Amino acid sequence: MRQKDDLAFTQLLNRLRTASHTDDDIRCIQSRTITAGDENYPSDALHIFAENAPVDEYNIDRLQQIQSPQYVLKALDQFPPHVRKQDIERVLSKGRSETGGLDTKILIKENARVMLTTNVDISDRLINGQLGTVIKVSVDNVSNKPSTIFVKFDDSNAGVSAIRNSSSSFARENNLVPIKPVLVRIKVRPGKPSSFEMQRLQFPVTLAWACTVHKVQGLTLDNIVVSFDLKKQRYFNYGQVYVALSRATSLNGLHILGTLESKHIRANPKVQKEYERLRETSSFHPHIKTDLCSTETVSICLLNIRSFRKHSLDLRDDPILSKCDVFALTETQLLTSVPNDDINSILNDFSIHRQDHNSDKFLSLAVCYKDTITLCDTEYFTSINGLRFLLSNSGGNTLSCLLLYRKHGGDIQQFIACLHYIITS
Repeated sequence: MRQKDDLAFTQLLNRLRTASHTDDDIRCIQSRTITAGDENYPSDALHIFAENAPVDEYNIDRLQQIQSPQYVLKALDQFPPHVRKQDIERVLSKGRSETGGLDTKILIKENARVMLTTNVDISDRLINGQLGTVIKVSVDNVSNKPSTIFVKFDDSNAGVSAIRNSSSSFARENNLVPIKPVLVRIKVRPGKPSSFEMQRLQFPVTLAWACTVHKVQGLTLDNIVVSFDLKKQRYFNYGQVYVALSRATSLNGLHILGTLESKHIRANPKVQKEYERLRETSSFHPHIKTDLCSTETVSICLLNIRSFRKHSLDLRDDPILSKCDVFALTETQLLTSVPNDDINSILNDFSIHRQDHNSDKFLSLAVCYKDTITLCDTEYFTSINGLRFLLSNSGGNTLSCLLLYRKHGGDIQQFIACLHYIITS
């Protein structure tokens, strides 16, 4: 939940989601109105529009305000032989959403705000939608064309591996992610299995002082400016207003251009029907008979967490998991080079024993335990990716545990043989 520290705003957004809002809700949102001439106008906040045209206008306007050289990034397109001229023209006229996330031409300057438009490396958090600032544009001495864009991403965890493994000392010394052109294949005639494919080589970025509502889905931001002015679009699409407003973490971080009207807020009837079904027939009532806080027992939660840093807040805030004595975690996605200061500050009721894998973060394990628990005699078995340890609680109970994780596709027979050896020995 993005608005966890602003309950009233959360409740308001939930009403907007289902178009069950009140007049007071409209007035509340409209109270955040601001104009471009205001002294405290948040010009550096991400601007969100419903349509592409105002996005392009705002981005170009901001780009022109930067007093530094402008670079033109032209896509390198290669068509197979015998492709008709009209097919080539049709492909070249398409928008980025139909060309693998790569534009035909991009205007850029150092200090420009940009967004990644493709998934460059998911495991390194270089994903479609990451926002950042261009710090430097490196130009090739031979071709005299931009070869690398060095970006400082807002997400400090984005591109950590790319920086570490970069051959560029500038990237490593300044902690900047080197972004290079990527290659995509595009069907000349989409929908036809036998269609020829063209190749496009281009930088996977776009200017991002402003974005469309569609493009900001999934983002969480402290400050945003949302425009309710429409140009060609006659009305807002289902859920469009909700998606735009809910990017802000609080009402104070929301700024409005134009006028919000009740008719702008539309919910898909299918969504409303599904919400009703969930309320009536799919309520979840967990039944846990064991007292998780009892000194007579040791409660252990085994969880494939798929990124400890990303989900440590979820562990802390879950009303059931937070009562457990021990978390046994697999796929922590931590390597020895990654500190766990952030995790310690979030899970301050727990001590943490990490068993980081030397090279594959998806094999890394961890055990978190409360101060009422003692963890000792740890032993790691590399052959099976298993961590053995002893647990004792204040009630005098002692458990011998073995935490295991086998990646899908691993040799099951070898796994069983190693497990048998460990247990019997």
